[in-house]
Amino acid sequence: MDDLHELRVLGTALAQTGLWADQAARIKPELFQTNYQLGAAICAMNATGTSLDPQSVQAYLADKGIKYLISDLMRIADCGAFTTYSLRLSVDKLHEAAKRRSIQRLVGQIMTQLETPGVSAEEIIRATMLNLVDIDARSSAEPLPIGEVFKRIIAGIDKPRDDGCQTGIQPIDRMTAGFKPGELIILGARPSMGKTSLAVGFCRQAAAAGKTVVFFSLEMSAEQVGQRLLADLSSVTLARIATHRLGTDDLNLVINAANTGHNFRLFIGESVENLESVCRQIQHRDGLDLVIVDYLQLMQVKAESREQQIATITRKLKRLAVQLGTPVLALSQLNRALEMRANKRPQLSDLRESGAIEQDADIVMLLWREAYYDDSADPTTAELIVAKHRNGPTGAVPLIWDSDCTRFWYRSESK
Repeated sequence: MDDLHELRVLGTALAQTGLWADQAARIKPELFQTNYQLGAAICAMNATGTSLDPQSVQAYLADKGIKYLISDLMRIADCGAFTTYSLRLSVDKLHEAAKRRSIQRLVGQIMTQLETPGVSAEEIIRATMLNLVDIDARSSAEPLPIGEVFKRIIAGIDKPRDDGCQTGIQPIDRMTAGFKPGELIILGARPSMGKTSLAVGFCRQAAAAGKTVVFFSLEMSAEQVGQRLLADLSSVTLARIATHRLGTDDLNLVINAANTGHNFRLFIGESVENLESVCRQIQHRDGLDLVIVDYLQLMQVKAESREQQIATITRKLKRLAVQLGTPVLALSQLNRALEMRANKRPQLSDLRESGAIEQDADIVMLLWREAYYDDSADPTTAELIVAKHRNGPTGAVPLIWDSDCTRFWYRSESK
């Protein structure tokens, strides 16, 4: 059956170059098995703009020492597709077959690794996941005509977007339409400003709305994150929960909060060593709507400098967001240098190793509490600054900081 699809694709190239050009960007030599030499020749000729008529193809092959009769090429030309749909179907089939061959080769590699002394199961799993991602990335997707793009946009333009994870902070949700699939969102602040607490609030909002969330905490244990979530849900002081100094009323509130959150599809990880594979596993099993990493400067990759490390990490997180079709929220420290300024209100350049972070992020939010630096300022006053928004407006939103329960509120909301 694959031979039939090979002949249909190659025959279209020989007989209907205009029709073949519609799928040319998706056609590569590795798609062909039985007719590899002819497929490779046609792909190479197409790349240089050479005519693909049978006579030109025969001459090109002859120069490579490959003999093809004109009659054979004419016979293949007769197998060509007559419609775009038929050609696209055959190209799809060839891509599917190529991926299956790649998976078969990968299985052989796994068997070899299993028999190799000194190769750990963890190494095999990691290498396998990377190879599967690479195979999956060989997408059969083709560039879309602008008419098709407009058609997709107009089809749903009269309906409000609801595919984003809402933050629960109304002005932010109006600005961003929530955190949307494929976006990398950065939340930056100085230490102890409250960025983890704000991220936990985003978790609570998304999980309560039925979303599936995974929170990777590199600074706190799963229990510490859980305590913050219970304080948020119950309105009981975090210190009382953490030290187990709970009266009867507080204990009932905490137990009720735990019952409320018990069925949340919220997962807490304490390591990002297998970040991508863990996310894919959760996505396959439960679906996945939001990934949070606290915080990106604690992630480690091999690189010559810290700047290159951060650039690699942010690219990795952005690629993860796109591949999963899920928003990724990464928390980030701000540079200590801002504390040397008279005006300590944060700005984009205060992000540590900010060049790569700014470039890769779709949204950058900066958390600010004046009382952090000024003892005379209102300790409950805070601000969330949308400093970058690739697809929308920027601005600052006033918040209320509840230090006892470590949570933020939008000023128009009641506690």
